[in-house]
Amino acid sequence: MALLVWIGGRATIHICMCVAMANELRNVYPKLGVVTILSNAAIVPRGTPSRHPRETGIRLGHLGNLFLEKGLDTVIDLFRAICRQGIGGRLLLAGPAPTPESAAIINEAIREFGDVIEYRGPVYGEAKKLFFRDIDVFIFPSCYHETQPLVIFEAMSSGVPVIAYARGCIGSDLANGGGVGIPTDHDFLGTALRVIGEWAEDREKLERASRAAFDRAERLREDAQDGLNRLVDLLTVKGN
Repeated sequence: MALLVWIGGRATIHICMCVAMANELRNVYPKLGVVTILSNAAIVPRGTPSRHPRETGIRLGHLGNLFLEKGLDTVIDLFRAICRQGIGGRLLLAGPAPTPESAAIINEAIREFGDVIEYRGPVYGEAKKLFFRDIDVFIFPSCYHETQPLVIFEAMSSGVPVIAYARGCIGSDLANGGGVGIPTDHDFLGTALRVIGEWAEDREKLERASRAAFDRAERLREDAQDGLNRLVDLLTVKGN
């Protein structure tokens, strides 16, 4: 990367997904030229906030490639802790289980918890929209090298607050209403359990979190469109 920065010089346009990423890039390579922001929020369609009535139990969801690096085991451990706390709820899992280990973990969880855990497999289109309509909180404790997962925006666009490890751009995307970004060196289970317990006890607080998540997604989408326009302007100027 240092070689590319040196070769490109100050005329090169560097595109980052969020301000946090841009700041880190500049800290490591202070001789960069132009750095602009283009968020993945620009390619996520505008969603519709869930209007379903909130029931007594709290419904957690996890969607993605279901394996350990993406936090499958942590999600199930969190649900186990919720049950031990006496917080009624359900867990919905969706996405492919790409390894025998993943499938075994899911099957074992279903045997342990019965029908309060549901595995829907890969979901697309209307099935994905239904998944987000059917959950109250999206859990994403990924240990993978995340940058800016689309699924975070999809959840917020559906009015679903997110609890996730603050990797890559996730922390800044969840700030100011999107949910809770937990530093990677903090206790994910303890923090998530506390937040979920508060939302389960106070349904109005959960509703406020839902509205805030949707509003945050809208702001990020508007900012992303501005970023796209800035990038087009920069490329047009460079082209001339």
